[in-house]
Amino acid sequence: MAKRNQKPILFISHISEEKEAANLLKEFFENAFLDAIKVFVSSNEKSIYYGSRWLNQITTALQNCDLMLILCSWKSVQRPWINYEAGFGSGRNVNVIPICYAGQDKGQLPAPLSFYQGLNLFDPGILESLIEQIADTIDMRCPSADCEALLGKIKHFEDRYLFWNTCNAAFEELEKCSPYLVNNLKAYLPDNEYEFEVVGNKNLEIFDGIRKGFFANSNILIFSDAIRSAFYSDMEFGKTYTVTPTKRFFDEILPNPEFKFK
Repeated sequence: MAKRNQKPILFISHISEEKEAANLLKEFFENAFLDAIKVFVSSNEKSIYYGSRWLNQITTALQNCDLMLILCSWKSVQRPWINYEAGFGSGRNVNVIPICYAGQDKGQLPAPLSFYQGLNLFDPGILESLIEQIADTIDMRCPSADCEALLGKIKHFEDRYLFWNTCNAAFEELEKCSPYLVNNLKAYLPDNEYEFEVVGNKNLEIFDGIRKGFFANSNILIFSDAIRSAFYSDMEFGKTYTVTPTKRFFDEILPNPEFKFK
């Protein structure tokens, strides 16, 4: 429970790359509870004022929070700071709730985060249950809130945040289907067609999946349908396609430090 004459504190643990999602949650909960609670987000200037000793401010919030939410993505669960803050909260015997999103499922949480009962942030009903638990923990009346609007904003952030993870995975699969193609693309010119071959039934299946998946909108690489086919031994087939790298591939994908194929 909160100290007398002090607002209850909800601590949201997150990594710096996910401060946008953390601040969306901060705004949502403070509005839902009509500013009757304080939501601490270390990346928010209203939680840590300019010039403050940030570590002292975080420690104070950890020592006084009434409930802790841990933003768990595929990336954040690998960071030691997240586990440190979760352990701090657990040591104080406050509820520690993993909020899973951005490629992380609650059923796949690594230890010690898996020791806490978490939730997947995609269902308005689940978010409503979380609000009820927060209200119960701080002994306040449960408010109503537009959960669908928040989840829409979180989904928009997730799509942008997960882009490079999805992009690199697609290019890795492309490289398996046609070795050295990704490296050769760097020497090509925008909007010119180049031929390449995919050999093997399994590779053809994978290639068909990624070109109809990640590359379907044709704003990075444009692939033709097969222009030639060949039969190899052991019932293996090969097909020749053309690829057209777009201006976006050269201007946005190749120079970005998040792109793995340098």
